[in-house]
Amino acid sequence: MRRQAYALCLALIAAPGALADVEVIKLADQAWYEAEDRAVARELVSPRNSSAKNMSIADIVIPPGVTVEPHHHMMEEVYHVLEGEGVMMVEDETRRIGPGDTVVIAPHEWHNVRNDGDTDLRLFVTCAPAWAPEHLIFDRSAKPASGEVPGEVVGDGQALRKHYVDLKGGQLHYVTAGNGPPLLLLHQAPLSHVEFLPIIPLLAKHFTVIAWDAPGHGNSFIPPVEYEVPDYLATLVEFVDALGLERVSVLGHHSGASFTREFAARYPERTERIILSGSARTPPKPKNELPKAKAFLAQPYSRELAMDEAGEFLPDAWSRYVTLASPSADLETVLIPFVIGIDARTKPYDMHLAIFRYEGWADYRTVQAPVMLLAGDGDFFLDQERLDYTCTLFPNCKVYPFIEGAGAFTALEQPELYATAIIDFLIR
Repeated sequence: MRRQAYALCLALIAAPGALADVEVIKLADQAWYEAEDRAVARELVSPRNSSAKNMSIADIVIPPGVTVEPHHHMMEEVYHVLEGEGVMMVEDETRRIGPGDTVVIAPHEWHNVRNDGDTDLRLFVTCAPAWAPEHLIFDRSAKPASGEVPGEVVGDGQALRKHYVDLKGGQLHYVTAGNGPPLLLLHQAPLSHVEFLPIIPLLAKHFTVIAWDAPGHGNSFIPPVEYEVPDYLATLVEFVDALGLERVSVLGHHSGASFTREFAARYPERTERIILSGSARTPPKPKNELPKAKAFLAQPYSRELAMDEAGEFLPDAWSRYVTLASPSADLETVLIPFVIGIDARTKPYDMHLAIFRYEGWADYRTVQAPVMLLAGDGDFFLDQERLDYTCTLFPNCKVYPFIEGAGAFTALEQPELYATAIIDFLIR
C-alpha cells in the first residue's frame, strides 16, 4: 500500500498539469466586510466564492472592546484562535481563549465571543453547512428544544437535515438542505415534505431549502382541534419566526399554495417571491368547466372510503392516485403519494376541508412580491384560462409554461423540469 501511494505521488508530481483542476483560493484576494458590532470578516471558502457546497471558512477579526452579539443557528461551527485573547460563551458557560485554542459549537447552541484584550482577536471560523446571514437567530427563545439528527445525503452531495421545533400547538417537523437565500416549500394535503424530496437536492445548490410537514401531516404534531385556514397560517408565521427568517420566498403546491397566497397577502414585508404550483382560481364565466375535475371531486376522498376486511377499498384508493398523476408517470412514483395518503387515514384532520370551507381569503392586490404560477400539463384541476385569470389578481405575476408529463404530483413526476422552472424564476 505504501509503495502504491508513493508511486501515485510520483506520478502526480511528474505529470504536467496533473493538478491543474485543483481549486486554490487566496485569502488575500477576499474582500473584508464590517458587521454592525464592528467585527470584520472575509470569507476564505463558501458556496459564494468556491465550489464548496456544504461548508464555509471565514477569517474574522474582533477589535479590542468589541462583543459579538449572542446568537445561535442551524450550523455546526468551529472557532480557532490565531491571534489575541478573549472570552468565549457557549450556553452560558464562559472560557478564556487564546492562540491555538479551538472551540466546537453544536447546532443551535447559544454563543458569542468578546475581545477584552488590548489587541485584535483573530479567528478562523468553520461552519457546516455553510454560513449564511439569514441563518443567524438572535432570539434565544426561538431556539428549537428538540435535537437534530445528522444529515443524510439526498442527491448530488446535498445533505438533508431533519428537525423538530416546538411551537404553541406542538412539535413541528421540517427538513432543510443547502445554503443561500431561504426557500420555504409547502406541500399539498394529505402529503408531507416527502413530495419535494426529488427537487430538494436540485434547489439546495442555490437556496437554503426548508420543507415543513404541516400540522396534522407527516411527522408534525396533531392539532388538539380541527384547524381552520387562520390556524394553519398562524402556525406558518410562528414557524418562520422560530427559524429567525425576516424575509422568505415560498412555494406552495395545490393546497399548500393557498397558504402561500395568504402569507404573501397578509405579510408582504416578509415575502420575497412566491410560486403558486398547481393552483388557480376559476373566472366568473369560465369557458371550460373541467369535467374531469368535477367528476373526481364528486367521489369520496380516499380517506373516506369504508374499510373492509378483505381490503377491497385499497384498489379504489389506488385508482384515485393513478388518476391524479400524469398518464406517463411510472407506478413507483405514484406509490409514494398513495402510501402517504393511506397513512393519512390514521390522522383525524385533512387541511383540504379547511380550505374548501374557508371564505375569508385576502385581497391579493396587496401582494407586493413577484408571483409565478406553475402547473403540470396533466393536472386536470386547472387550465390555461384559469391560470391567466388568476395572474390578473396579482400586481406582479407571470405564468410559466406547463410542465410536460406532470400531473398533480409535479415534484415527484418531473423533478428536473420543475426545479428548473423554480430556479429560473427565483434567481435568473
